[in-house]
Amino acid sequence: MRSALFILVAVLFAEGNSFESVAEDITPREDPVAALRRAIADGSEFSFIIKNPEDIISATHGGHLPLPLRPSGMAELAEPDLEPTLILSTKLRNDRDEVIGVATQTEYFDAIQTDGQSLTHTSWTLQVPHFGTLYLYTNEFIGPEFRKILREVTENEAHWSGRIQVQTSAGPSADGSGVIVGGVGEFAGVSGRFVELNTFTEYTPARELTGVMELRVGFDVSEQK
Repeated sequence: MRSALFILVAVLFAEGNSFESVAEDITPREDPVAALRRAIADGSEFSFIIKNPEDIISATHGGHLPLPLRPSGMAELAEPDLEPTLILSTKLRNDRDEVIGVATQTEYFDAIQTDGQSLTHTSWTLQVPHFGTLYLYTNEFIGPEFRKILREVTENEAHWSGRIQVQTSAGPSADGSGVIVGGVGEFAGVSGRFVELNTFTEYTPARELTGVMELRVGFDVSEQK
């Protein structure tokens, strides 16, 4: 065992490594959910990140949305009462790009109108293994600027690339934010609000959308148990 250790050390330093660089390499990294735990304790913000398309696990809807079904061959929601519904499952990342959990988004379109657009009723379930599950609710609309891009790509079969950021959450809070419904595990007793921010960078005639979704959650420390 000692000879194997000496060989390892010899190889490391033969390659020009110093004691300091070796020590840095073996320094334990911060717990991926440490910042989340601090945000809950401090009543501050934490951002859950979803990359599109690489973090998309599955997606289905009634065929009316400008998004592909995933995986290939996924059935549409053909029943009349489900047609205006989207079901999306994804991976969740922290702001260090580490995958820390999974999420499910369910939304359906209603007759509520904002600037001529239908709002959705959107629910999020965020599950962080060995930590807990957080439940969120918001109304959403994509806004006129990105809606124009969708229409132009669809009608002209033209590829779009650029950068546009849209806050899709539009309530039910007066400031446009969504609300924390509740949680279990280390999320038990939390309250607060959140906004969904989408940064879009590419959209194709095949309905392939590239971008980053951020669920920026603000925890209220005073109302926790």
